[in-house]
Amino acid sequence: MNCTKQWRRVLKLCMEQPSITRVKIVSMWQETKEGLYKSFNFSDFKEAFAFIGQVAQLAEEVQHHPRWTNEYNKLEIWLSTHEADNEITDKDRELAMQIDEIKT
Repeated sequence: MNCTKQWRRVLKLCMEQPSITRVKIVSMWQETKEGLYKSFNFSDFKEAFAFIGQVAQLAEEVQHHPRWTNEYNKLEIWLSTHEADNEITDKDRELAMQIDEIKT
């Protein structure tokens, strides 16, 4: 599924379910000079590591690998496209949305 189709799906969901705010659906990834960035907090290391494993599996499937750091229950992820001189591309935005689907 391409990024445009996913955004259409998100917008459709926003319109169909007014009780869910867009902030809850559209994640708060930040565009930084290092790439798309998001910080995740978990209840403990075990929960954080399980999420890391799921993201790693997804990254392998789509052959697009994030840069991340993990300290106990905190995970930080940066996404950029190496083939595009580490610029943010639709490939990064699509992976960000897929990562958010894992988290919810």
